[in-house]
Amino acid sequence: MPAKANAVVMVEYTSESDGIVEVYRAVAPGENVSKRGEDVRVGEVVLRRGEVIQSHDVGFLYAVGARDVKVARRVKVAVTATGDEIYDVMVDEAETVKKGSVKTFNSKIPDSNRPSIISSLKSIGCEVFDFGIVNDSREEMEKAFERALEKCDIAVFTGATSAGKKDVMPEVLEEFGELIVHGVAIKPGMPTALGVVEGKPVILLPGFPVACLIAFRLFVIPAVWHLQGTNVMAYPGEIVKARLARRIPSNAGTRTFTRVRLERGEDDMFVATPIRTSGSGVLSSLVKAHGLVEIEEELEGLEEGEIVDVRLMRHLIGV
Repeated sequence: MPAKANAVVMVEYTSESDGIVEVYRAVAPGENVSKRGEDVRVGEVVLRRGEVIQSHDVGFLYAVGARDVKVARRVKVAVTATGDEIYDVMVDEAETVKKGSVKTFNSKIPDSNRPSIISSLKSIGCEVFDFGIVNDSREEMEKAFERALEKCDIAVFTGATSAGKKDVMPEVLEEFGELIVHGVAIKPGMPTALGVVEGKPVILLPGFPVACLIAFRLFVIPAVWHLQGTNVMAYPGEIVKARLARRIPSNAGTRTFTRVRLERGEDDMFVATPIRTSGSGVLSSLVKAHGLVEIEEELEGLEEGEIVDVRLMRHLIGV
């Protein structure tokens, strides 16, 4: 700023002719002037430990001349699916085509859990080790445990966590370390098991897709944030208020997560319509849903017209 000047006129409101500048608009003292320290002061902390660096943070770090920034190492997560009843769409079908075989997989179920989990983990900055599918052999499951724990900070398994004869993953976990809990009071996702082996979290998720992915959000993502030292909500996703279009039933003693679809009401408030309150294997219900409504265990459902929090799972476009 020139000496004695205390305001700036935008060039759009001026014209110059023969060295004379005409100003078409008055300005107040300090207008269009950036003061020293206005953006950041000397000694001010601009990003604290535990922050997840966003795109605007990157620009700000450049603006303040930060050349080196200490960040946490990416958490290494092993992901393994179990079950004789599932197959890998990308691997098994490709091998069939390559060999010219007429083999079909009509008697099996495509593994959708592992790709979903891997995609989500990558989106939050994890280094993911995809260990594919292991069959229901006890020996194969033990080998999968050893392999996952050797390479990774967190081991995630899907399937074989319920009460069937082949659901032995909790027993295998106990062989290697400590089984902290088997069965949690949530719906869907009750067969989830949590344990620790050599100081590493081991999370066993249900095989049914909806139960698997909801339990993943509740337990795996918080474990990742904790290991990274990240100061974020354990269950990421924007929350919006909505009015229930109809009653949602639930059982006392169980925390229930209901899939809902949103639309704008006449008063411009969101209206949440439940898609399903059951059906742990109906993956399309998650795809159709905009978010989840969480019903606490001390409640026996929510009534039509109640205002609820909806945890978004996708962007609201055209709603």
